[in-house]
Amino acid sequence: ELRRLAERAAFLAGDVAMIGYVKDENEQRLRQNAAAPAAASAGAGDKAKLQLRPELSREVVDLLQFLLTEGLPEREDEARAETSAREIPASLQAIALLSLGKLCIRHRSHAARSMNVLVQMVLKGSNAATRSNALLILGDLCVRFTSLTD
Repeated sequence: ELRRLAERAAFLAGDVAMIGYVKDENEQRLRQNAAAPAAASAGAGDKAKLQLRPELSREVVDLLQFLLTEGLPEREDEARAETSAREIPASLQAIALLSLGKLCIRHRSHAARSMNVLVQMVLKGSNAATRSNALLILGDLCVRFTSLTD
């Protein structure tokens, strides 16, 4: 039950990040700035559509990155018995990875902070599908933010 709630929350974070996203977002923003007087005469619906860019906090990004680690720390009573981490389910890691990718493609600052995590997923990921998805996300980030991958 708790795993399902965590999966839903991670999925929702990725979906919220994509609200209002268009492929050529940066180019469209430049055109909008150049045509600011024309936008002033546009209807209220057009203005809302142009400015829709939800911001998720850094804590959400940190949480998604944490879910990509090898395991969760034990509770204090379990830690005394033996020091081993509980494994994060592969399904939760997959959803967290995709949501993190959506956040990164939308915000350069999140992409810069997540590069190392994504590279580690490619190199040390426990699941072939997860490694493949991390590689695809890195490829998308290379196309969108070429200077980050230097």
